[in-house]
Amino acid sequence: FIATGIYLVVIFLLAYYVRRHRRLRAANPLSLPCPPGPKPWPFFGNYFQIPAKTPWHLYGQWGKQYGDLVHIRAFNEHIIIVNSGAVARDLLEKRSNIYSDRP
Repeated sequence: FIATGIYLVVIFLLAYYVRRHRRLRAANPLSLPCPPGPKPWPFFGNYFQIPAKTPWHLYGQWGKQYGDLVHIRAFNEHIIIVNSGAVARDLLEKRSNIYSDRP
C-alpha cells in the first residue's frame, strides 16, 4: 500500500516537471537568457525584496549593480526594469513596431 503512494508521488512530480518545462519552453522558445538581476527565491521570486514605498530607489541601486536592464520575478511574473532613458527610448520608440502588440 505504501509503495503505491510512493509511485503516485513520483508520477505527480514527473508530470509537474514536464508541465513546467513545457510552459517555460512556450514562454521562451529560443531559450534566450533574461537580463541580469538579483537572485530570486524559489516560488516567491523577488517579491519580498521589492519595497512597497519608493521602489525606484532600489531599482536605481540594482541598475548600478546589474546594468540598464534588470530582470526580476515576482511569483510567476517576469518583470524587466529599464534604468536608462536612452535604453527606454531605443526599446519603446525606435523598436516600437516590434513591441507594440505586447502587453
